[in-house]
Amino acid sequence: GIDENGDRTFLHTPGANKTFRLDDLDRERLLDGDFLLYQDLWVLPGIDGDPGAELLAEARDKGIVTLVDECWGLGPNRDTWEAVVPYADYVLPSLDDMKAIYPDLDRDAIAEHLLGLGSKYVILKMSAEGCLVYSDGQRQIVPTSATEIVDTTGAGDCFDAGFIAGLVNGLSAVDSAVVGAKAAAACIRHVGGAVGIPRFEELKHN
Repeated sequence: GIDENGDRTFLHTPGANKTFRLDDLDRERLLDGDFLLYQDLWVLPGIDGDPGAELLAEARDKGIVTLVDECWGLGPNRDTWEAVVPYADYVLPSLDDMKAIYPDLDRDAIAEHLLGLGSKYVILKMSAEGCLVYSDGQRQIVPTSATEIVDTTGAGDCFDAGFIAGLVNGLSAVDSAVVGAKAAAACIRHVGGAVGIPRFEELKHN
């Protein structure tokens, strides 16, 4: 069920994800694009860490913009996370999950650490507090756009989709985060992980 804050409890059964490897992917098709999102780190243990880093490095060498997000899954695990961060142009983690692996760091210190590892942009998702966008000593908060919370399932994924749509359409990281926040807000107004999400032009202008 869904509690009064719109949160759900999930039981995670990895199943075939535990045996999935890079060899199971069509590498040529995967790298035939302008953007590559490594979604839900800590769900595919056969790819998480060094194999994922190899994939992201290859994408970067081809001029592909790389992005990494995570979910609690089989983690959080600092080693696998820090293996892939250096090859991500953008990392989009949950602040709560980052606090689990960096308990002694505040949010600014976490972002500086990730930038120091080699990521170009850090977008820390902070639920009701919105998100913080960091790059090259710059720090800007993007507030949440949520006005109604029914079901928070999929909010982070929808944020990522809106954010990438912004980048694809030439927006800055901050403006893309605004679009991402609007997509997440639309998501949590409905029951389900990706329901009622407007098209990009509507998210951009409203």
